[in-house]
Amino acid sequence: MLKNRIIIFKIILQYIFVFACCFTLHAATPVIQTNQLGGKAVNGVTSLWPSTNGGVVFTVPSASGDAHFLNKTNASGLIEKSALISLSLLDTTRLFRESLEAIQLPGGDVVVVAMSGEIGVNPILRILRFTSDLEYISQQSYQMGSAFRKVDGIYPTADDAFVVLFMNSSYRRFRLVKFKSDASVVWEQNRQLPSSVAAFQRVRLFALSDDNGRSYHTFLPSLILWRWNELGFHGFASFIYNNDGAFQQVFNRTFRTLTFSNTDFPSMAGCNREGNNLRFTFSYFSDTTPFVSYYQELLSLSGGGLVSTDQYETELLYVPGSTRTRVSEADEVITIGNKHLFVRRLNGEQYTEIVPLLNENISRLNYRQACLRPDGGWWVYGVAEDGLGSSKDVLIGLPKLDYNIEGKVFKDFNASCSEDGLDSVYQTTWVAFKNIFGYYAKPDEQGNYSIRLPDANYDVDVSQQGRLWEICTLQQQITVDADKIHDVPLTPKANCPDLFVDVSAPYLVRCAENTYTVTYSNPGPAGAVGAYIILKTDTLLSITAADIPFIQLSEGVYRFDIGNIAPDATVDFQIKMQLDCDNTITNQTHCVKANIYPDNLCTPSPACWDGSYLEIEGDCRGDSATFRIRNIGTGPLTNPRPMLVLEDDIMKIPATPMTLPAGGFSEITYFAGGKTIRLQVPQSDCFPFPSFPAEVLEGCGGIINTGFVRTLPQDDEVSFKSVWCLESLDNVPNAYLIADPKGYSDKRFITPSTQLEYVYSFKTDLPGSGDIYLIDTLSQHFDFSTFEVAGSTLPSNVNLFNNGVLLVTFNMDNNLESNASFKFRIKPLSGTAPGTIIKNFGNFFRLTNESYATNEVFHTIQENFIEVKITGISEPLKDKLAVVTYPNPAGAMVKFSVAAQEFSSPLLIQVFDLQGKTMASQMLDRETIMDTAQWPSGTYIFTISAEGKQFASGKIVRQ
Repeated sequence: MLKNRIIIFKIILQYIFVFACCFTLHAATPVIQTNQLGGKAVNGVTSLWPSTNGGVVFTVPSASGDAHFLNKTNASGLIEKSALISLSLLDTTRLFRESLEAIQLPGGDVVVVAMSGEIGVNPILRILRFTSDLEYISQQSYQMGSAFRKVDGIYPTADDAFVVLFMNSSYRRFRLVKFKSDASVVWEQNRQLPSSVAAFQRVRLFALSDDNGRSYHTFLPSLILWRWNELGFHGFASFIYNNDGAFQQVFNRTFRTLTFSNTDFPSMAGCNREGNNLRFTFSYFSDTTPFVSYYQELLSLSGGGLVSTDQYETELLYVPGSTRTRVSEADEVITIGNKHLFVRRLNGEQYTEIVPLLNENISRLNYRQACLRPDGGWWVYGVAEDGLGSSKDVLIGLPKLDYNIEGKVFKDFNASCSEDGLDSVYQTTWVAFKNIFGYYAKPDEQGNYSIRLPDANYDVDVSQQGRLWEICTLQQQITVDADKIHDVPLTPKANCPDLFVDVSAPYLVRCAENTYTVTYSNPGPAGAVGAYIILKTDTLLSITAADIPFIQLSEGVYRFDIGNIAPDATVDFQIKMQLDCDNTITNQTHCVKANIYPDNLCTPSPACWDGSYLEIEGDCRGDSATFRIRNIGTGPLTNPRPMLVLEDDIMKIPATPMTLPAGGFSEITYFAGGKTIRLQVPQSDCFPFPSFPAEVLEGCGGIINTGFVRTLPQDDEVSFKSVWCLESLDNVPNAYLIADPKGYSDKRFITPSTQLEYVYSFKTDLPGSGDIYLIDTLSQHFDFSTFEVAGSTLPSNVNLFNNGVLLVTFNMDNNLESNASFKFRIKPLSGTAPGTIIKNFGNFFRLTNESYATNEVFHTIQENFIEVKITGISEPLKDKLAVVTYPNPAGAMVKFSVAAQEFSSPLLIQVFDLQGKTMASQMLDRETIMDTAQWPSGTYIFTISAEGKQFASGKIVRQ
């Protein structure tokens, strides 16, 4: 990369850039159109072809199935013309719909071809001609002959004609016919395939122009792939014709090194002409490998010989059975399939992988077809599913990836926004460029990255930047309108450590020894001195061994001295724990908590923070759950905090909001009777890091129900705390996936801001040899820039592609463990619509062997989902206060009418949302009007109290 830049000049340019990026508009933006097809609701597009106006021409069956629609879109993807093609117009008693194709010729006319008749009788090719405005002109018929059963390709020529390829039923013969735009025949050629061919698997037709773009075209039915006799060799035969139909030459190639099986499906990726040479590129994939292999053959058109051969394997992932490939003149290969979309260079290097971030309630997007956009980029058709049984058609216009952006991610200690001798590499997983789509580049070990982007404006971000780093303001945005160098300097907020800890286990088996992995790191600017970890375990778990020494401080409390932790260091160690057999039941939940110290922020405290810091502890006392809320901060809790109490998954009315002096505590007891009791209290306003103190006690007095401990998040989103709770199992499956939190109720509700943790476990003795691969196609409703690796028990290489396909390669050299695990964190995309369902599962592969799929987990995005139980008023105070709310549901206001008895003290009314946030707090008169105009829609709880005693409670619904 060029680095010869003058710093002052660079800074001036960056200021100009910041101004320009806010006001410059660019045309190369993605196009997304949904549910506008004139036919069946989904799965109907039978052909997709670029139109001369920048849009596409496509056909789709009518809803009744007795006709087809011919459609043409504009460059924005909106249908501007449509024509109905009835079966009577095709004049057929039987239409082979898989043979229906539409193309636009260079002169503008649109041609539709369809095969009709019966196989082996006398099938006929129907050719319909339309104007560029889809006005019907004429139709012609072409007698295919009883030997031919299929149209296997159609391609326009530069002289406003088109060529069609037919194959016979045995795939031994083909016919190549060139038609004028009026469907009259220019020439036709028949050819018998080599007798040595045993079984053909693919036949494709491609058209190639010469380097000068003249009307001369070379036509080749290719790539023809087959099994070669009984030896299992593979190859292709390609027949080259001149534009006048004269046979030129045949290439007949055998690959003796390929190992395709009878069920594998090689697929033509494309071919291009390079002077007097012809370059074939084709791919091979199967259901037993997570990769696609590519092969290139450079053949001499003049000499007829092989010039060179390239063979390589690329991490071009797919969902088995749905992969399709296309190739562009710019040497780009697009591969489409279920839930994924890849664009790669033909040499196998990563170009980009894209998934649209649709503002729709879409749980999965299945790609079906793709074609080139005339101005560069791709048109892609797919079907979107909402997870509720409904689907919609989606037409996506992907812009051309015009420009190369490269740079370096580094620690900018002197805040100059430029690299100098004092700076060092900042370790990050991704550099993110966010627009309508998100594009992600992975830096190398030196921090250098490179990415191709469309012409647009972007916000720039990096992943895993910790609490103490921020991107230089000048580099937070970029306007991409040329090849550019764009460094990403991160400046420290303070010169101190920023410690991270994570504890997890992939599963927990009763009556057995289980392995927990503790991972710690320091992404902060400075090293940590004298670091240590405090581990608190369920008392039914006992440590039997650990990789490093520890001290037991009390029952279930252990200290691990770590020592010094250098910046960017990441270390993990394992702990063996035995789960009690006699005093536990299957599906009972057991938790382990880890805190790493020092945990101070070393940054100035917010001026609005009162200095309080709440922690909650709890234990069972008989059939009751007792909680102690402590203020371990330096200041008093001055703003009263509401308490959220859940009994299993039903919320009780909050108790009177509490205050606490510094060092003070409050003890609260609830009758549990074997149920799960959860207590959580929000930290004070302006608390300096993510925290929502919570404690959960399961089955005080004897377990009645299980499975409620992990429904809501634990208080561990801040980096120096980790809580991992698991329900116990009786045995371990081959591959298993855990999501935490698992979500509320059977709908698995989470809020849009909930951080999810996924842990994969798998047995390492999977059939086969070599490395093990994990593939997880993440939902497009995730914000991929929040992806964080939280731990791996095996050496691994992690690659998260832009379209959300996660590939983890586990190095199995010297592995002695029978089980392994991998953990990562990620957040939903901001603004994800309520009701959106996010699903996840993964597949484990070993090459040349079948995959092992995990169980599927899911979550539903929602707000205000906790069910409320109106209880909590003591019997002596009952009926002392009558409260009427109107209107309820409320709009911009709600009125409280109160009829009180025997109250000499003023009444206080407080309103909370279902996460415990105080929405209103005011004194109550006999008639009080409360302004609710700024409240979000949802359910709210109100309590009325006097002198610290609660007299009434209820619900308000805000529409």
